[in-house]
Amino acid sequence: MPTCPSSGAIELSNDIGRELGGSVGAETGLKDASTGGIATINTDNDAANRPDGSAPHQMTEFYSYDHSASAAYEDYFDPSLTVGDEMVFRMDADHPDCYSGSGTTVNDLGYYDLTGTMNNGVSFTNNRSSATTPSYFEFDGTNDSISFPNTNELLDTVDEKTTSGFVGEEGEWTNHVWFNMDNKTHNGGLLVADNSSDERVFQMKTKSNSTVGATIFYSNDTGHQDNSTMFGPVSDANTPEPGNWILLSCTWYLLMFGFGSHSYFLWCKNYINGVLKGNGAGDYTDTYGYLPYYMFQSHAPDLYVGNNPSGSNPFNGKIGSAWMFKKDFNVYGGGDSARYSSRSRIDDFYNDTKAKYGH
Repeated sequence: MPTCPSSGAIELSNDIGRELGGSVGAETGLKDASTGGIATINTDNDAANRPDGSAPHQMTEFYSYDHSASAAYEDYFDPSLTVGDEMVFRMDADHPDCYSGSGTTVNDLGYYDLTGTMNNGVSFTNNRSSATTPSYFEFDGTNDSISFPNTNELLDTVDEKTTSGFVGEEGEWTNHVWFNMDNKTHNGGLLVADNSSDERVFQMKTKSNSTVGATIFYSNDTGHQDNSTMFGPVSDANTPEPGNWILLSCTWYLLMFGFGSHSYFLWCKNYINGVLKGNGAGDYTDTYGYLPYYMFQSHAPDLYVGNNPSGSNPFNGKIGSAWMFKKDFNVYGGGDSARYSSRSRIDDFYNDTKAKYGH
């Protein structure tokens, strides 16, 4: 459909009527045309190129009006917060390249370009035209999920190290999920790395005791899930009530080393809306053989949003976005003396994304 002329003569029954999808030559009222009585005015046009719907109604308000215009998407997230392949996963309902608005295909906007699927009736609400209300996927708390298969590519998030008789594995992540829960006492998976055998690497979740946080899974020598601990979970008192958009940020650093035996240590922090609310650490020796490096390598876990493969952790509520970075934003600052350092990147992420979520 052609755009109305940008200047000069303009005809109500031809140029404007045709632009609004009417029959050329048919009688058209200027007021109806201006106020949406013939066709809803497309607000993706710049304000200067569309009628304002207020009297006096003037034909010149239709100069350059394009009824089929599509606004260019402006990303609310500042890409300068990431470097190279640092952002390994991003599912974002507000981004049209992530979800077109129809169908069941969801595209990962991170480094590996994974392709996900909406399962069992996950619904979508589009608020992309709003600067303060997010688009979101909604999960019914029964069996909904969005699955991203073949995430063994995410193995790069953990490094195996062998130096001077030191054999170790080292891993670091920072994950973020913007969510709005319907039920504070529901076990719900927000972002889960898991395979079809329920052998998990990590999960961010809400729990029935009204806490939220991240669980890290370890494995035994045969590679099966053997132990899990939620380090520094966010307590009920520090978890916002249902109906509020919440940013849960979980950042951790894992180190395994061996001198004839296996030992490992984990530092973990959990943040709500950019503020530290849960802080934990664990030290284990001669108990478990592998950190998530082995799990990623041998189990090829999928990423699940809103549930896990078995369906045992269905989330009840809305998820706007889920992110995974292979950096520990606030736990490990580059050297032993910097552990538990106070870096600002959790705050940066929250401040960069909060306006879209009405904060």
